[in-house]
Amino acid sequence: MMNFELLPNEIFLDLFDYFNGMDLLQTFYNLNFRFNFLLYKQFRKYKFDFNCISKRNFDLICQHHLSFIADRIITLCLCNSEDTPEQINVFLSYIPSFEQFTGLRALSIGYIHSYEILLKILDECHYLCNLTSLQLYYWTFPIDENNLQIIIDNIWSLPKLNYCNFGITTNESSVLFTPTKISLTLENVVVYGIYFSFNEINQLFKCTPCLKHLSISIASVFQDNCILSSLSTLTHLNIQISDKSEDRLIKIFQNTPNLYRLEINLFEDLINGHQWEQIIRKYLTYLKVFQLTMYDMISISTYVQEEADNLFDSFRTSFWIDEHRWFIRCWTSDSLIQLCTSRNTATDYNAESIPDFYKSTYPNDNIEEFCNQMISIYDENFFDTTIPSSICLSHIEFLYMKLPINEQFWSIVPTLKQLRWLSIKFHNDTLQSQVQILLDRASHLETLIISQDDSSPLQTALFKYTNSTVRELHLHECNYYFNEEECIKLAHSPLGLQCQVLSIVVKNCESIVILVQHMNNLRILKVVVKDENNDKHIQWLKDYLPSTYIITRNVNMRNGILVWI
Repeated sequence: MMNFELLPNEIFLDLFDYFNGMDLLQTFYNLNFRFNFLLYKQFRKYKFDFNCISKRNFDLICQHHLSFIADRIITLCLCNSEDTPEQINVFLSYIPSFEQFTGLRALSIGYIHSYEILLKILDECHYLCNLTSLQLYYWTFPIDENNLQIIIDNIWSLPKLNYCNFGITTNESSVLFTPTKISLTLENVVVYGIYFSFNEINQLFKCTPCLKHLSISIASVFQDNCILSSLSTLTHLNIQISDKSEDRLIKIFQNTPNLYRLEINLFEDLINGHQWEQIIRKYLTYLKVFQLTMYDMISISTYVQEEADNLFDSFRTSFWIDEHRWFIRCWTSDSLIQLCTSRNTATDYNAESIPDFYKSTYPNDNIEEFCNQMISIYDENFFDTTIPSSICLSHIEFLYMKLPINEQFWSIVPTLKQLRWLSIKFHNDTLQSQVQILLDRASHLETLIISQDDSSPLQTALFKYTNSTVRELHLHECNYYFNEEECIKLAHSPLGLQCQVLSIVVKNCESIVILVQHMNNLRILKVVVKDENNDKHIQWLKDYLPSTYIITRNVNMRNGILVWI
């Protein structure tokens, strides 16, 4: 510590830039007068991401720190997710106005449950004279066109906003997106959960004349005859289209003469390489970056490989390989044909099975290379099929699997060092050693899900497993209601002692109290009580547990309760 303190203030201030604000304060605040002075008087780039934080730490920062550093916060992320329920309301109870956040540049608000709250936040955004980035994602309240119109116009009225990303997850995705206010600063817009017609695209550009980057979904149900106006400012476009789409694409590309980067996902459609070449040569002469993903089901399965071969061959011309070096991968699974571009052998596409057919235009790319890059296996029966011995899955991050472990598993998956998320099905005590081997080899595992048969008794192995990195433990699929004694055992087990996020089903509310009182690292409990009278349970817990806890319904789990600690 003595040598560390010899560093000049400038080094510390540069170092602070790499910390999330809550970690920065927890690490350095109150070490000595010098660090307090740097934190409260000198450092001017606080970034607070509150998406994963305990209620007690959230309260501590809001009550004791924010008022001293509010004008030096440049990024703020709030979220009403399962892990931080009602966080936005709690924050607004501490900070009723954004007027003091004079330095805020980026604001992110997630899982918004109330139109009134969202509108209040947007009204407060007009105090943020330096705000350039706004994200509003996962709206979970009913919305009509009038409400959406007010929200959009509020956003388009923000004086310095450059980037906007927002999405709706309610059933009202057919509402119209038609801003009426003109923004001369917005250059980057991302919208999901709403499908755009050509009329809406026209209106969007009319009110966003400086738009350069756009990410939207095009509606296949709209067959409007609108003539698109020129979208000459647009240089980056990310679009998703379902159903047959070539005519709509041409209609768009006729009006995007300066497009530099195109990312496109086509669902239920396959446009071959010759067609794409004609489109690009005719309409997209400045295109340099092209990222394409397409897939479609072939109705007659016997023709799948023939169709895939023809599609692949259409991308083997000099236009693709020599002129642009836009390489593609094409593969099939049952009756599904999929194709994506890849500038090199790396791809961010997550395959879920070993392809039946695979070809690539990239030199030295093959099915072994493709499978080696797979990061997700969501099919618990994946290893029941015969897998060629040449296949090696060494980068798996998300894994669903069932027990006992298939005999070919370890030859196909030689390492689990990158595994972060593991779901184990058909767990029982006789297979404890197999589970522990998995945990021993998964040195970066964060989330563990264990499920059992309906008929199985509680497996005592649950209380014995060890892994130093697991922080999320999900037992709600065990088909077993934990009693008070078992909750005590779980709380004092190796995984229970380090657990921060727990989902579980219990016999009574007393079991919930035991878990909360004995699991010192727990920050969020997702629980179902055997007696499904949630209103009674929530009120009982509010009366019994500290008033600082947030106790509410879990809308994502039937009869679920959330306890944010």
